[in-house]
Amino acid sequence: MLAMSSAGSFFEDEPVDYEFFRGQAKQYGFNEEEYMAALEKVPRLSREAVNTGMGFFMTFANMLSQISYSNIKLVHSLEERNALVNALQNSERREQASLEELTAVLDAVPVAVYIAHDPQVLQITGNRLSYEWLRLPVGTNLSKSAPEGEKPETFVLFKNGVKIPPEDMPSQMAATGIEINDCELDIISADGEIRHVLGNARPLLDDQGNPRGSVSAFIDITERKNAEESLKKAYDNLEKNVKARTTELEEAYKSLRENERRLFEAQKMAHLGNWDRDILTGKLYWSDEMYRLFGFNPQEFSATYSTFLRFIHPDDRNYVDNIVKQAYEEKSFDIDYRIILANGEERVVHGQGEVIFNEGNVPVRMRGTV
Repeated sequence: MLAMSSAGSFFEDEPVDYEFFRGQAKQYGFNEEEYMAALEKVPRLSREAVNTGMGFFMTFANMLSQISYSNIKLVHSLEERNALVNALQNSERREQASLEELTAVLDAVPVAVYIAHDPQVLQITGNRLSYEWLRLPVGTNLSKSAPEGEKPETFVLFKNGVKIPPEDMPSQMAATGIEINDCELDIISADGEIRHVLGNARPLLDDQGNPRGSVSAFIDITERKNAEESLKKAYDNLEKNVKARTTELEEAYKSLRENERRLFEAQKMAHLGNWDRDILTGKLYWSDEMYRLFGFNPQEFSATYSTFLRFIHPDDRNYVDNIVKQAYEEKSFDIDYRIILANGEERVVHGQGEVIFNEGNVPVRMRGTV
């Protein structure tokens, strides 16, 4: 290797300091003749050529460095892009899975869901049940506001017996920003089948809060409505029957009251009273004429068997009591006896009675006349 210093140069416009190089050969132990011969072989360049060459290499080195930096940036960009693509793909997969889950849920619930996809409600789709109700293929546009030729013709909507125009339908009204609650409708198919439905509708809003469509959900209440109609008919019939029965009972009551009046008059004229005794409870009923026969005002006191015995003449009291008791076996009696009226007057009466037995042949009632 040949060394350069301020004493030696390889530029062609500068003289070579041979003594300097001979000193180097001696200093480092080189063969002086071979060292000087090698010196003569070293090319001598002009300063312009050297500067041009150095400029080229500097530019070339700069280009290499720029290319390397760009490559590094490109690699980083590609890595970032790949990461972003992977993230987007994962997000799409998650969204697709969520959409499939939501679709499965909507198809599983017994609710018809309708989605309007634009403020003008030109396009409506729904879940599987919504298409079944309207008897249309899945994916068909369900909107009655669709352009001519796209409107479904397999059904019409009625509310309270009146056909609804498209602008008054729940999906269309909700798409204007109105919330619809407890909306009851009748869906009438082309073959005349009627389906009663009940539901709500809500507007869908964009980022600025403006309506961009609507969503509505309805349940089938046909069975409930039919049951209500049947119940109403049954109630109306019952009401008619009750009125008719009430009229019959009123007539029967009037007839009964008239018969009671006639009986009262007949007993009064015949001086004939009747009585009815509950043997199990001891409760005793006297007609009005019974009270008069014993010298009292009608229903002046609550009659009992003990009270009855007190009004009988003392000499006939045991006789009457024994006859009544024997009637439990003989089933009836027919006797005359004396009574003492409230004013002390003595009166002779004729009494008849019969005993009524239950299914077990046990005496439960006794009734008769005086």
